[in-house]
Amino acid sequence: MKSVLKKCLAITAAFCMLFTLAPATAYAENTTDTENGSWTISKSKTATNLDENFTSEITLSLPSAEEELMTDVVFVLDKSTSTDVEDEMIAMLQQLNDQISETNATVKVGIVIFNRNANNVLELTELNDANMDQIVEAIRTDISSGTNTHAGLLAGQAMLDADTAVSANRKYMIFVSDGLTYLFDADVKAINSQQSATGEYGIMAGNDCWGIRHTGEGGDQYVPEDWSAYLADVAAHLDEIQPYIQSYDNMSQDNHIPRGNTELPTTVDVALYKTYTVYQEMVNSGYNCYAVLADSAAAANYPWGQSFMNDLSGNKEVNFSDIQKEIYYLLDAGSTVEDYMGYVEGEYDFDFVNQASSMRLMVGDESYEAVKIEENIYGFKPIGESGEYAFVVEYVPGEGAEEHFVWHINEAVSNFAPVQLTYEVVLTNPSTEPGTYGTYDADGSQGYEGLYTNLSATLYPVDSNGTAGSAEAFAQPTVSYTVEDASEPSDPNDPSEPGEPQDPSAPTTSEDPDDPETGISDTLALWGILFGASAALVTVLSVKRRAGR
Repeated sequence: MKSVLKKCLAITAAFCMLFTLAPATAYAENTTDTENGSWTISKSKTATNLDENFTSEITLSLPSAEEELMTDVVFVLDKSTSTDVEDEMIAMLQQLNDQISETNATVKVGIVIFNRNANNVLELTELNDANMDQIVEAIRTDISSGTNTHAGLLAGQAMLDADTAVSANRKYMIFVSDGLTYLFDADVKAINSQQSATGEYGIMAGNDCWGIRHTGEGGDQYVPEDWSAYLADVAAHLDEIQPYIQSYDNMSQDNHIPRGNTELPTTVDVALYKTYTVYQEMVNSGYNCYAVLADSAAAANYPWGQSFMNDLSGNKEVNFSDIQKEIYYLLDAGSTVEDYMGYVEGEYDFDFVNQASSMRLMVGDESYEAVKIEENIYGFKPIGESGEYAFVVEYVPGEGAEEHFVWHINEAVSNFAPVQLTYEVVLTNPSTEPGTYGTYDADGSQGYEGLYTNLSATLYPVDSNGTAGSAEAFAQPTVSYTVEDASEPSDPNDPSEPGEPQDPSAPTTSEDPDDPETGISDTLALWGILFGASAALVTVLSVKRRAGR
């Protein structure tokens, strides 16, 4: 009899393991995120779950509705920045301050001025009327002695990195320099070289070291044709150059690159390489980076500095007026959004609700109702008395996957006054079979499949310079609904009705392991079944044992 009981307990334990693992596995599958890709323009799309009429309200937001309107702007300035350039920076900040003063936005400004060291003359400070004098004073700060662009960018990077409350795409770094540098690292290091072509034997670490390596190629006037290839060559020699790197404050005249060696990078080469590297690190972090060329008395003697700054900027002319526009504006007029209604043949079909009363548009805190311009065309936010509108929705009827609309954006969209278009879609062919259909995901962040309110929504952006960018996709929200089994008696105390959409906060099945009530009742029922089966099995085996006697 004891052996029989042992067998029964072993069988019961095996069943327990199977049943306890199964719900956990199913739960893990249901909560696995699907990567939706990434994009550069801040935007979002949300959907309410289906109501009793199988209608969902969709909102397209530019920028994203979830994004806080906070921005960091850090200037990394060469000590030799001219008064004219300082005036342009101050004018940019004053205009930006005027633009955001009537919004809920927060813009913080930081100033780093580098000479041989990086000097944080202004930590991130809110841009407003009360702080403007302090910001101007920081920009006007006069510092001299040495040039260490690498240390300056490291300090600017650290300042931006430290503000974790602001998203990367709302961080701006403006690097102003003539590109001439020969020091590197935050603790200020350099490399000595010895003159080789002029008959001099002096040991030095300065801008003239550039010409030592490029004797025969133009000396100080040499400019690389391909900066990427040139800097890659510097990187390839970094291990070899390590013994010659030393503290600039305690440089030994006995430690220098051998006279006549033109293979090893000089102090200028290493300083440029490290400057380029930290600049690209900020770009790769998603920060908006600008390299602004500053004039200086020495720049004409060393054309490689200007060429280096042009390479950082992508060989585009950068000015503070353009930077101010890019900080303030997310999109310019001429941008469009194409939005196709959700449809899968034989499964589901969402239709756009083609009525002015079903649409509205927000610009910041201002709400605008849709005005029917002509058949299938609606305008929002009239522009004076011209009969034109800042935003226009053009509905394009079609069967199945062809039905869509085009949202025409006819004025610039600000980063600090989000534009939100809201409209409705209706599920035209809900199932009549009992069950739960779809899983609700308000913003498409979970990557669920099925019951997409829209097949796709695509932004075709135009930037503040009128340049068209690459098409970018919005996320895809999903919705759900439940059809009750009419053959089962209804509980008079149950407030739900047949066909009522699924509550997005409720589990989609009764086997949700995180539901305390359902989980306990299901577990008790399961144990009851298991022990009942075990008891029955014991009885059968006992009977057989007696019969065998």
